[in-house]
Amino acid sequence: MVKKKDIYVNFTYQSIGAAGETRELMIVANEVTEQVNARKAVEEINQRLEIALDASKLGSTEVDLATGIMQSTAQFKANYGYGKDETFNYPDLFNAMLPEYRDRVKGLVQEAIAKDSIYKAEYPVKWRDGSIHWISAHGRPRYDEHGKVNRMVGMTADVTESKLFEQRKDDFLSIASHELKTPVTSLKASLQLLDRIKEKPTSPIHVKLIEQANRSMEKMSVLVDDLLNVNRMAEGQLKLIKTTFTVADMLNLCCNHVRFENKYQLIIEGDQDLQIYADENRIDQVVVNFINNAVKYAPDSKDIYLNIERVGNYVKVSVKDTGPGIESHILPNLFDRYYRVSYESENYTGLGLGLYICSEIIKRHGGDIGVESEVGIGSTFWFTIPINET
Repeated sequence: MVKKKDIYVNFTYQSIGAAGETRELMIVANEVTEQVNARKAVEEINQRLEIALDASKLGSTEVDLATGIMQSTAQFKANYGYGKDETFNYPDLFNAMLPEYRDRVKGLVQEAIAKDSIYKAEYPVKWRDGSIHWISAHGRPRYDEHGKVNRMVGMTADVTESKLFEQRKDDFLSIASHELKTPVTSLKASLQLLDRIKEKPTSPIHVKLIEQANRSMEKMSVLVDDLLNVNRMAEGQLKLIKTTFTVADMLNLCCNHVRFENKYQLIIEGDQDLQIYADENRIDQVVVNFINNAVKYAPDSKDIYLNIERVGNYVKVSVKDTGPGIESHILPNLFDRYYRVSYESENYTGLGLGLYICSEIIKRHGGDIGVESEVGIGSTFWFTIPINET
């Protein structure tokens, strides 16, 4: 039995006969199955490559070095703030680049041409809307049949988010070392002075030095706790010990250090009888962080409002101050890891991990966390968690 298979054939038709009349028709058939299958394979590979590029948000281009004309994908143009149908050529690429990076990148391109190698570069570009974005670029030259370079093919990716994360991480490490060094230095000085006068009778200086040492130890304890909590969260080891408790009772007991100073009024509003099933210590930690931030960043807001509200099957707890508020461009980043708000001419301490830890605690409870703020009016930090176990 003959096995059937599909093949592709290319037919050529040629008439045979005197001019003006056709007596015979010559038909030439050539099997082109291999060529068609090869073309289909190439098309499939190109399609897969295009899908991979789209999924990874990589842009590709080919530059005609003689004319500067670029044949670019939509993603490549988008990386520089251009639309897919807009003209974007080689000069536009360098014009978008911040001036101080242009010569270095041009040098890398020329080096790649001279050595027939791949150039790699990272540089910031300025979009036409004024925003700054970081680009990671790779490229390689292509040569004509005479060995003369005529094209450059390249790929780019927008790495702005990873650059910002790395910058925040570096800033965090710098801040952490500074914040830990301060109480360690103070504690060391206190202990050295105490050691010098250890044989002398107790005096007011002894008490002062001990109090100063205790303050330094407390500050170090807070900083180390933040670092340990972040590490536990990264490793998924932050455990929740849930019990049933009344939210208002927790709020009445928290932040006694603020109440004892008698500078601020913590005003509890809303449902005083609402009970929830959650980790009371962790939820208390979130509220304390909110209140401490209100005291730190809104020191003139003498009244701080703590509100308890039932929203469906969730409780919503909010902490409101009437301080200077937070600018809108800062709000989306407040709960990010390593993000620390910078206040000029103010000496605010801490690692900037508090709100990130709070967000992770609330997420582990299956809830949401957020902030609403208006400059000159004040800020409201809030979270919602299920009333009962989910």
